[in-house]
Amino acid sequence: MNENTGQQPPAVGLPASGISDADLFAHCLTDDGLAWLESLLGSGRYEVRAPEQAALLCIAWLRRTGEDAAAAELVEELRPFAHEVRFAPYPVERPVPDPDAVHRLTVGEAAGTLARRAPHPAVEAQREALTVWRPFEDELLGHWLRIEADPQAVTRASGAALLARYRELAAAHTRCTKHLNPKSNTAVLLRGLEATVTGRELPPRLAGLVRHAVASMAARRGRPGSAEHTRLRRDQARQAALPAHHDLAALLLRRLAPLDVARGTTEARTLTGPVTAEEARSTGLPIAAGIPPSVREPVAAALTAPLRTLLETGAVPSAEVLGEVAGRLVAAHPAQGYADEALGRLVAAAYSAGRPRRYALWWSREHHERIASLPWMRAVAPWGPDPAVRARATLRMFAEVCVEYFPGAGLPNLLARALSGLVPLAGLPVPLLTEPFAHRYSGRPSPDLLPAAQAARAAARHDVRALPRHRLRGSAASGGRRRP
Repeated sequence: MNENTGQQPPAVGLPASGISDADLFAHCLTDDGLAWLESLLGSGRYEVRAPEQAALLCIAWLRRTGEDAAAAELVEELRPFAHEVRFAPYPVERPVPDPDAVHRLTVGEAAGTLARRAPHPAVEAQREALTVWRPFEDELLGHWLRIEADPQAVTRASGAALLARYRELAAAHTRCTKHLNPKSNTAVLLRGLEATVTGRELPPRLAGLVRHAVASMAARRGRPGSAEHTRLRRDQARQAALPAHHDLAALLLRRLAPLDVARGTTEARTLTGPVTAEEARSTGLPIAAGIPPSVREPVAAALTAPLRTLLETGAVPSAEVLGEVAGRLVAAHPAQGYADEALGRLVAAAYSAGRPRRYALWWSREHHERIASLPWMRAVAPWGPDPAVRARATLRMFAEVCVEYFPGAGLPNLLARALSGLVPLAGLPVPLLTEPFAHRYSGRPSPDLLPAAQAARAAARHDVRALPRHRLRGSAASGGRRRP
């Protein structure tokens, strides 16, 4: 029994809920706790919400590789803080993504976009017209065609029932207002119907308008029941039966509900598949109905995959969007190049922990140096590649991607700002300059402007000295033109 809290420490690998940070730290150093940590390392099913929550996983990795002395030294360094800091990760059901995987949106951001999908007024008005008013117009036209064929065969009661049905439809379905236009064919036939129901004879002008409306409606779409008219209404009914985009967005929201809102997803293609039979029974959507691209887009943007996969699938359609995801990739670049896959995932999780999710670009050189100076990160640093080599590899990768996929676009400010922190880490003498080059109000130049200009001047002088002397002489003597 624990003397401070009165709680029994868990005897199995998974710690019990409600245990204090100190007890959790002590438990993770037992055989059961170390076995639990090693299982998390192997499966990757953990979450590091703050950089310090990777410390015990680093200790477990050091012990697994036979570095018991380094692990013990790290334990003693962390023990004084164990009562106030959680050094253990959180177990989760889904493994952490690979270090080279990135996503444009999190599941929560994609869900927020889908939740804002509301019924489109124009689309819903068209659906109401095809499902409500077109059938009623056919019924109204058929009534007048029967009157033309045999006035004695049509009773006043049928006309009164048709008028009552119109009033019910007009009160319940208010998106379409064409029938309210007094010059429309439907309004003309309704006025004539009201006159016949009361037993009055149609005035000559109204009778002429009714005959013209009947003739024009029959000529435009065919008589109700004809092959032409039946084919038209069948096509319109098929169009009206297509599911609304906001209903499909609600279906995708249900599919996203079980996922972690703070991450992307590797199952974007499955999540945007057609409507299943079970979903059709519960939602009323047609079976096998496809998800249109405009509804799929937010979920596709939450795909977690290597950058080139996102580029090939269209999840990163422009250089500006590439700048948005650059911050996540640059933040995880210290995890690239690790021979041990489990350690690479752990380092990436530590560097990406505690990111302010509101901002697309949050990485900085100071952030990198602060994480790299943590004791547990220093302890595993000897098993990683050289920092300068990692930074150069990341810069080269972004340069290749920009040239290959966006050759006609300049370097966006967001991307340049993300890469500018890697330049000094890579040991390159040329800084990246981002706009604006001067302060908007004071007019003072950016502090990076002078170093960039000096580096460009030095590079230009070096290139000129490398040119052949006969080309320099010809250029100087002829003002840039060769002598004949």
